[in-house]
Amino acid sequence: FDSSQKKKATVLLWLANHPASELAARELSIAAQRMQESPVGEEIQYVPIWTEPSPPSDMTFKSLQESWNLPAKFAIDSEALGRDLFGVSEAPTLIVLDDNNRVQFRITTANPNMGQLLPGWLTRVVAGENVADTIIEENDLQTTRYVAELRMATSIAARVGHQDSFYSSYAPVLFDLQMLPAIDHPEPIL
Repeated sequence: FDSSQKKKATVLLWLANHPASELAARELSIAAQRMQESPVGEEIQYVPIWTEPSPPSDMTFKSLQESWNLPAKFAIDSEALGRDLFGVSEAPTLIVLDDNNRVQFRITTANPNMGQLLPGWLTRVVAGENVADTIIEENDLQTTRYVAELRMATSIAARVGHQDSFYSSYAPVLFDLQMLPAIDHPEPIL
């Protein structure tokens, strides 16, 4: 990708020869088109990254780029350097970096709504907002609510006088098994 022109956001999308990657590529194209019409569109760089050594058997990289309508030329990660650097374990994976090369968000697997969602997130990243912190705060809030709801549900369902805390361990019931002699049944069991 072009590192000579510093952009305020860089969109990296790892792709492979799979329908989910094709969907992600098409959604990226939709988002890129919407962003071109935006005042901040020039501040975003798109980098589709092909993870396989060659394009699909019936295509060239050029025809693949045209067929999938990608907003930029492919980078080919044949040695998996980018994959290892960002911990990408499957394609498609989309990662957005801010102007300080900090990961702002990541989408693993194809999201059929990415073309609609990505422009809003990119606008926030270009404006300098730390979207990652916002996502982490929202996740922490949802986790706190979930734990509170679990505690409330367990307190409602708890027996009267039951004083164990929410996180107390389960006390198993122990059984003493004894071996009984085998007895032939007088009639066959079907």
